[in-house]
Amino acid sequence: MPCLFSFAPGFGIGTLTLLICAMIEASSVHLRLFYGTCRKLLQEEEAKPMKTKRFRVDFEAINILKSKGRYPSAGANQIMGTVPSVEVGDEFQYRMELNMLGIHRPSQGGIDYMKIGSDIFATSIVAFGGYDDVLDNSDVLTYTGQGGNAMMKPKRGEQVKGPEDQKLVTGNLALANSINKKNPVRVIRGNKKAVLESSSSGASKGGNYVYDGLYVVEEYWQETGSHGKLVFKYKLKRIPGQPELSWKVVKQTKKSENREGLCRLDISEGHERLPICAVNEIDDEEPPPFIYTAKMIYPKWLTRVPPKGCGCTKRCTESRNYERLMLSEIWCFVSAKS
Repeated sequence: MPCLFSFAPGFGIGTLTLLICAMIEASSVHLRLFYGTCRKLLQEEEAKPMKTKRFRVDFEAINILKSKGRYPSAGANQIMGTVPSVEVGDEFQYRMELNMLGIHRPSQGGIDYMKIGSDIFATSIVAFGGYDDVLDNSDVLTYTGQGGNAMMKPKRGEQVKGPEDQKLVTGNLALANSINKKNPVRVIRGNKKAVLESSSSGASKGGNYVYDGLYVVEEYWQETGSHGKLVFKYKLKRIPGQPELSWKVVKQTKKSENREGLCRLDISEGHERLPICAVNEIDDEEPPPFIYTAKMIYPKWLTRVPPKGCGCTKRCTESRNYERLMLSEIWCFVSAKS
């Protein structure tokens, strides 16, 4: 898996390994402090008769940790590629968790980047359909650049800013530079509805952000966005060999006609309300011929005994009778078989 650390030159493998282990341990400590602070803040917020509007518990928790000197510097040890201890499919409740672990540093911006030499290159993006992103394809992502005031809402007392053309600067430029660099870009997929709900209430039900893995930027272009101004579009392709997210597997299963290894569309041949497909991803062998039935068929030698229950309405007082009944049914089954 591609991984590039922006540490100073001269580090040996042993030093790098120790540093990574120290980063993982430090991240665990900081996360425990963060979760504990969030729980305390949420309890205090729930106890208030009047709830705070747009209460961001993760922001409040981070401010407390910063004031106590217990928050890691977001700019230290930038990582391009795989982040230690973070795996595909990991879920995060709050945006600031991504910041603390070094997965995605900006607290609001959708594109994170780092400087290598005189150029900047993208390290991660957060995609949740905030602009006109196309997130349906399992391995290809069409991401819309940032800026242009398309999503900005004015604060109270501020003048409304109209949309404008996006500029090829900062994050947009970093994504464009990554095309020739072919560096891995971390993709975090967000649940837009859950993010908005947690932003307004402060609470989170979990799974607001999911780490999707590493992608490479293949191309970019300009087109007119839904607000009538020019936006940048980026095509990112997932690096093969990574674990699939569960929602992607489900989506591929729904499109069973195109599923890899599909050898029979419906083994019930229409006897069931929903088709039952057969999949073989090991070789080309197909299921042997057989007659499918949707009814239960009992062997001829089996003597079926109708089930009986007790007449108790509260605590059962006929447990011994029930045990004798079960033993008699088993005896009928064994006698008939012999």
